[in-house]
Amino acid sequence: CEVAILPGGQWGRAVRWMWSAGLRWPRVERWVGPVDVIHETDVHGVGGRGRYVATIHDTAALDHPALYSATSRVAQWLMLKRARRAEIVVTVSEATAGSLMRRGISRDKIRHIAPPSSICVRSIPRQLAGEAPVVLMVGAVVPSKGITDAVVAFATAVREIDGAQLVLCGSTRDRRYLREVRGVIRACGLQDQVRILGYVSDESLKGWWDRASVYLCTSYAEGYGLPFDDALLRDLAIVATRLSPFLERAKPEHSIYWCAPGDRGAIADALIEALRVEPRPRSGQCDVRPVGRASASGLLTAYKIAAADGGSRAHAMDGR
Repeated sequence: CEVAILPGGQWGRAVRWMWSAGLRWPRVERWVGPVDVIHETDVHGVGGRGRYVATIHDTAALDHPALYSATSRVAQWLMLKRARRAEIVVTVSEATAGSLMRRGISRDKIRHIAPPSSICVRSIPRQLAGEAPVVLMVGAVVPSKGITDAVVAFATAVREIDGAQLVLCGSTRDRRYLREVRGVIRACGLQDQVRILGYVSDESLKGWWDRASVYLCTSYAEGYGLPFDDALLRDLAIVATRLSPFLERAKPEHSIYWCAPGDRGAIADALIEALRVEPRPRSGQCDVRPVGRASASGLLTAYKIAAADGGSRAHAMDGR
């Protein structure tokens, strides 16, 4: 299987603009030669003679339009439109697959390929003696993540759990919502207990995972939620909203406290209970999953099906 990348720079932008306008020129064969399969991972159309594989992470902006910008809603509508003419549609969760089926895409076209994790779980104490317990949230500060719910619930929890900190790692590009979150933090008097770090390096994020006592996710919608996998692998206590992509991966042995999205009282009660439980010791073994192996195998199968010739020559066009 060969994967080709679109040209960059001004020429690449011009090509994407022509394809997004509905043109089928210039064809991808100009850069990659004969093509059996085009793997479309962006909202732009791709010009070529190959059969299509489309990737859709989620349809959250269509399912919950009030939580997303007009740009996100239009982008997902375009992806859905292009997926309807694809031979195979790749999703990362059964929840997304179900949403696509409700929107008229046949189950026969859908392939669920869960992204693998590469977390290394090592024998490192989560919390050193005398350190304040850390409640960690990982993800963009956007309305769909329910950050204001998390802050209000945390304000209730810290009355019971002295010294706890809430740490948020992730994009803060939505400045309007960021101001709203900071306003709630001030109203709750939590300026010293809540830290919004924005983007952090991989090494810094790893350090926060090592210190965390509880992973908190208060999302209203998720397509997959990779940090949830990270928390499962690290055997952290998890307080999470009851969303289908999470329920798919939860096992009885995991320490998960489920809440309904937006139920601040239940989130607060779950945080208090999770923070009071003594963290379970980690295994001393190192658990590293090979990055990409599972996804690559699943995608190759999808390419072969789309090529409809047994996969003798399955090329892909990565439109990102």
